[in-house]
Amino acid sequence: MSNQRKNLLLGAVIAVGLYFGGEWMYREYIDQPKKNRVANINKAQKDIKKAKQDLKAAEVLIEQMESRKSESLPGKIDVAQATYRSWLLEQARQAGLVSPSVEAGSVTSRAGQYQILSFSLRAKGNLEKVTRFLFDFYRTKVLHQIPSINLSPLGRSGDLDISISVQAISLPDAPAWEGPPAVDPGRLSSENWKDFRVIAERNIFGVGGRSDPADRTVLTAVTAVNGVPEVWFTGEEDKLFKFKPGDEIEFGRFQGKLAEVLPEDVILESSGERWLLSIGENFGQALPLPSNP
Repeated sequence: MSNQRKNLLLGAVIAVGLYFGGEWMYREYIDQPKKNRVANINKAQKDIKKAKQDLKAAEVLIEQMESRKSESLPGKIDVAQATYRSWLLEQARQAGLVSPSVEAGSVTSRAGQYQILSFSLRAKGNLEKVTRFLFDFYRTKVLHQIPSINLSPLGRSGDLDISISVQAISLPDAPAWEGPPAVDPGRLSSENWKDFRVIAERNIFGVGGRSDPADRTVLTAVTAVNGVPEVWFTGEEDKLFKFKPGDEIEFGRFQGKLAEVLPEDVILESSGERWLLSIGENFGQALPLPSNP
C-alpha cells in the first residue's frame, strides 16, 4: 500500500474518531450537564412551590388554632383534666344521670400542636336522661367528641348502665376557663330539647327506654250507644278509652280527632291528613289516606 493511501486511510480513521469522540464529548460535557441543570431547576421550583403551599397551610392552621382556643381545654394539662372532669360531672348531674363518675385517661400529643385528653364517664339512668346529656354535650362549644357509648339495660326497669368514652382537645397556651363553656345554637338541627325526646320514646332495647303511648294504644271495638257510633281504645294496663265522632284524641305523638266511624275501621284526622285505623291496630299502624281532590 502506498504512503498516500496509508495517509488517506489514517485521515479517515482520525476523522471518524474525531466525529464520534466529539459527539461523546458534547453529550458528556455539554448536553447532559445542561439537561441535569434544567432538571435541577425544575425540581427546585417544585420544592419552592411545595414549601410555599406548606407554609400557607401552616399559617391557616395556626390561624384556625388561634381562633379555636376559646373552644379548647386549658393549655396546662393538669388544669385541663380537672376542669373538664368537673364540667362533665356537672353535665351528667344536670341531665339527671344517677351516680355519675368520671375518670381521666391517657393524654396523646399530636406533633406538638395539640393534646388529646381521654375521659370515661360511668352512670345510670334511662334513655331520656342519656338523650338529654347528649343534647347538652353536642351543643356546647368545646373541642370534644364521643368515640363510643355503651348502654346496657338493667332488668326491666327501663334504667341503663351507661359507659361513655370522651375525647377533648387542649391547644397550647389556651387560657383557663373563667366559667362554663358557651353554647352554640347552630350545632344541632334544633335548639329545642323537646324535638329530641322522640329518641327516648323508642323502645330500642325491648325492655329499656320508653315507647310512645301511641304504639301501645289499640283500637279494640267499634260499637254504638243509643244509635250514636262509639269506638273503644285499650291502652296501658288495659285502660279503656271511649270516643265518639268529632272527639279530640291524643296519645303520645298522635294528636287529632275521630273523623268517621266505619263498621270495623275508623278514620282519624291529624294536621290536615286522614288516616285509616282498623280493629286490632295501634296508632303507629294507621294507613295514610289520599287527600281529597
